[in-house]
Order: sequence, then structure tokens, then C-alpha cells
Amino acid sequence: MQDKHLILKCLIASLVTLMFSCAQVAHLTGGKQDTEPPKILSQVPENNTINFNEDEIELNFNEYVELVSPDQTFLLSPPTKENPRYAIKGKSVVIDLSNCNLEDSTTYILTCNQGIKDFTEGNMLPNQSIVFSTGSYIDSLTISGMVKDAFTLKPPEKAVVILQTKNEDSTLHNTFPYYYVLSDKDGRFHFSNLPNKEFYIGALIDKNGNYLFDQADEQVAFINEKINPTPVPPLDSSGKIQYDYKSLELSLFTEKDTVVDYRKRELLGNYCNRLIFKNKVNEFSLIQLSSLDTNINYLYQIFPHQDTILVYFIDTVDIPIDFQLNINGKLADTISINPGQKQRMLRRRSDDDNKIFVNVSTKINGDLFHRHVISFFYPIKTYDDSQFQVIVTKEQVTDTIPVKCRFIDSIQQNLELMFDMEGENTSYTFLCPDSVFYSHYGWCNDSIKITVSTKSQRDYGSLKINYQFYEENNFLTELLDEKDNVIQQDKVTFNSKIEYKNLSPGKYKVRVIVDSNNNGEWDSGKYLLRQQPEKIIYYEKTMEVIANWKVEETFDVVIE
Repeated sequence: MQDKHLILKCLIASLVTLMFSCAQVAHLTGGKQDTEPPKILSQVPENNTINFNEDEIELNFNEYVELVSPDQTFLLSPPTKENPRYAIKGKSVVIDLSNCNLEDSTTYILTCNQGIKDFTEGNMLPNQSIVFSTGSYIDSLTISGMVKDAFTLKPPEKAVVILQTKNEDSTLHNTFPYYYVLSDKDGRFHFSNLPNKEFYIGALIDKNGNYLFDQADEQVAFINEKINPTPVPPLDSSGKIQYDYKSLELSLFTEKDTVVDYRKRELLGNYCNRLIFKNKVNEFSLIQLSSLDTNINYLYQIFPHQDTILVYFIDTVDIPIDFQLNINGKLADTISINPGQKQRMLRRRSDDDNKIFVNVSTKINGDLFHRHVISFFYPIKTYDDSQFQVIVTKEQVTDTIPVKCRFIDSIQQNLELMFDMEGENTSYTFLCPDSVFYSHYGWCNDSIKITVSTKSQRDYGSLKINYQFYEENNFLTELLDEKDNVIQQDKVTFNSKIEYKNLSPGKYKVRVIVDSNNNGEWDSGKYLLRQQPEKIIYYEKTMEVIANWKVEETFDVVIE
């Protein structure tokens, strides 16, 4: 009897333990995130159907989907007067063609460019082409090629390549594509299922997704000659079609915007205003409109990129005055400026010293073969260079050498120091006491001490390029650093040997611009004038300059 009670107690304890273990709290999980795009299980009628006479096409998916702006993401080629209508029906997309008035004996391509996504995670259906023919066969010709940036020669990110049947000046501006495809990451493209007819080809970076060249900052490319489709190339040994992408190249460019617009004014310091413009300013003047007893005098400096101007008012009348902005010989705008407006007090030496000091920056970096420049924040009116001195220290021997200077700009802000700084592994200290440089406002400099140490000539390398041209023309040869900054530019007309001396170690590139109009710069194209951008040819190799070493290369400049 006791054994039965013991067995019963063990069973009850086991049941209680099992109940508590089953009642543990656990978090629900939704499983792995769905990253797969929707898949087409079937299409009715099937793709590549001939003698098509249906009113609709139905795409059946493996999951629920939704449409994404179908009027922009679907394109029927050749185009019809009325666009297809699109609808969701369960897990299917129904494409209604009943109002399209399809032409007889024509192959149609309905392209879906990210126009369908799954309902839950938003995964996009990859680009899809639906092909059908109202005739007895499917057109099978093709056009292939490559798109590149006209200046960098690099492939763009998804250019829209367009085929049209006409070549009017405004075709890409106001006519939807007859056929279109997207270039891949390497800039390559090909059209399939084309009829045996001539086409005009163009391309654009379509920023607003409407397949039209209708924004000033959109890149565009075109070819004036007609293009004839060709048969699909045969399969190679691996069973793939080898399209000849290099047989047709489209060069994308952004049309040069030459309209100069005034954007805004900023107070940069006491009596100093920064004027910002869109595009380059070559000529500038302020015409005083407000009636005063005296004319307001000013100085100005145009920045190197020519879209920014600093204006320093010498007459600091503390009232708003209306000025007319004259830019590049034309009236640009009318603005109101207070010449006496202050932003802040400049640094003072001490509380009881009323001198205001002019801020100084330096561009002296110790390179043996570069210009040594001191820059002042405000224009300098007077100075006395007799008080300058340079202390030279080499191998613990100190000496003092004479120094001269000159301003290299018209308003006297950038001062070039002219002294013998060609000693290798030498320390140079430039000394200037305070109150030597005076601005137009009576402010002076604080004491200046600048110390730099030069390198050895063995720390530099050189690069010699033999430029081989096969025609006489106006060329610009350019040496570039790793960041594509132009280190040196030269004008040449035929074969030339150019040696780039005293280069800091690093990687360099060279390129040649065919300067057709001989204006000393690369010019973009003009679509409406059917003008192509100027050609640029890059040397295929990036060259590394090593200290105390000379590199020599031959650049065969082939202009296609």
C-alpha cells in the first residue's frame, strides 16, 4: 500500500514539473525578414506570343503585390496614343490594352522598371520586359553600346538610353522614347526585339523619372547619325551572347549654364561683405544709386572659382545704401548694403591698447620649389618691408638673409615673400614686428613669426611624358594628382615632350583635351545646337612618382 502511495506522489510531482516547464514565457518571432523580390509564376498569354489579339495580359505572382506609379514605371514600345491601364487582382497584375489601338504586324515591348513590389516588405520586381507581336513573328534585331561621362570617361549610374524615329532639335525635350533601356553598372546597354528600321539614339540621366530631357542639371548624350539594328551575335564557347559594346559610345554631358545670377550676401567681417553668385563672374562693379554727398569707395576680390566676391568698403558710412550690381557688363540686380556694418571687434592686444590687429594666414609649407605667401584678412594700404628678416639655421649654424616681398593681387591681400629658400634640410624663420602692415581702416598687424623646414631635393621626383599626336590640333595637356586636381596645364599643337619636375612623391595621371575652339578649357556640349562636348583622352596608366627617381612614359593620343 505504501508503494502505491509513493508511486502516486512521484507521478504528481512529475506532472507539476512538466506543467511549470511548459508554462515558461517565450517571445514570438516573425522568422527571417523577407528579402526576396516577387516572382512571376505564370503569364497569360505567355511571353513572346505572336498573332496577339487579346485585350489584356495577366501576370500571376507567388505573393501579394502592389503597383508603384505605373504611368511612370511602365513603358510600352513602340508608344501608343493611349497608355495601358494597370490593376491589382488578388496576387495578379492585370494590364488592360483595350484602349491602346495596337498596330498590325508590330512587335511590342512592355518594360517594367521598378513598377511592382511585394505587399509586405516592398521588395522590387527586377526590370521586366513583356514581349508580344500582333504579327506572325517577333522582331529580333539588336543595338548595343556603352554610355560614359564625357569628362571623366567613367560609366554613369543607370543612364536611360533612348531610341527615336526622328531627330528634331527638341526630340529628347518633349517626345517620349520609342524604345528605352537602362545601362548597367559598367555603362553597357543593349536593345532586343527591334524591327529592321533606322533609329536615332540618345541617353540621359533622368533625375525626375519622366524619360524627358527637361531639367538643366540633367546629363544628356546624342548621336546625329542614324543607327541600324543588327542581328543578335552568335553564342560564344561558354554559351553566352557577346555583344559588341565598344562599337557605339554615347558621351554624357551637362550643358554649360552661362547665366550669372546673384544669390545672396553675407557679412563676413567689419565692412566686409561676401556676395555669392551662380556661375562665373569675370567683371564686377557696384553702381551707387542712393544720393549722398560723396561716392562710396570699395575694394573687391574675386575668388578663384569666380562665383564668390569679397567687397571691402573703404568709406564706412553707417546707413543702408542702394547699389546696382553690374556683372560681366550687364545689370544683374539691385541690392541694399550698409557699408559701415560691423560683425564683431577684431582681436586686441590688451584691454588698454586700442590697436586692432589684422589676422594673418600663411601658405608656406617648406617645399623647395613653391611660392611662399602670407595672406591678410583685410587689404593692406601701407607697409615697410625694411623691417623684415629671415633667420636661416643649418647644421646648428645661424645666419640672417635679406628678404623682399610683393603683393600678388590688386587689392594687396596676398604677400609673396621673395628670398632664397632653396637650401636643403634647412630651417627658415620669417620675422616681422607688429605695426608694419596697415589696413585702410588704420588697423595693423601683430608680430609675425613663421618657421618652416625645407626638404632635400632628393625628396622629390620627376615625370617625363612623350605626347604622341597623329594630327595637328589645339591640345591641352594636364597633369593631375590623386584627387584629380590639375597640377600643370600646357598648350601644345603637335608632338611634345613635357617634363614635370620637383613633384612630391605620390600617384599622378595625365590627360589630353582636344581644345577645338582654342579657349584654354574643356567645353561641354549643346544639345539644341547638336554640338558634342570636346574630346578628352586619359592615359591608361596611373603613374607613381618616387623620391629621387625619374619616370618616363609615352602617351599615344588616339582621337577616335
